Amino acid sequence: MAQIGAPAYLLCMYDGFFLDAAGQPILTEDGRVSYRVTFDAKGKQAARRALCIGLALLASGCMGKADAKKADDATARFYQEVAGKQYQAIYDQAAPELRIASSPDAFIGMMQRIDGAMGACQPPVKRLYLRTNASPGVFFREQGYKRTCANGALQESVTIVLRNGEAKLAGYNVQSPALPPS
Repeated sequence: MAQIGAPAYLLCMYDGFFLDAAGQPILTEDGRVSYRVTFDAKGKQAARRALCIGLALLASGCMGKADAKKADDATARFYQEVAGKQYQAIYDQAAPELRIASSPDAFIGMMQRIDGAMGACQPPVKRLYLRTNASPGVFFREQGYKRTCANGALQESVTIVLRNGEAKLAGYNVQSPALPPS
């Protein structure tokens, strides 16, 4: 007996159409053979998770271990300087992409507003959010983080650029309902 629709775990394809666990073709509502899989709610969540993990693994494979360590070290240095409220040092050491996008006063003011609104924050925890962009000689990695602070939670993304063997902060994005509008 063929099945109408398919749970996410029935992804066996044979001769151009999908089969259920019993090896029968999966049919559409009108009885035709299905050439695509529809996911139930659990299946959609599992498929998204698998896709994100697969893309993260694929993207991390594009970056050598030494470069990945440089990007991780640059991110750790950024968060250490944030904890020490060394906003001018962060700006001065940043990549041209950040310095072109923001003046020192605007960047320092933003960081001070975040600090004032959020209070003391716990160390960052990586989120399952990773974007990469590579071109000859330049590699951008945007990694998502979350931090729990005295006055709420922060969702952040930190963009590090690797150029000429150096890893520098190229961007910083933060979101929280506790932050005042800018």
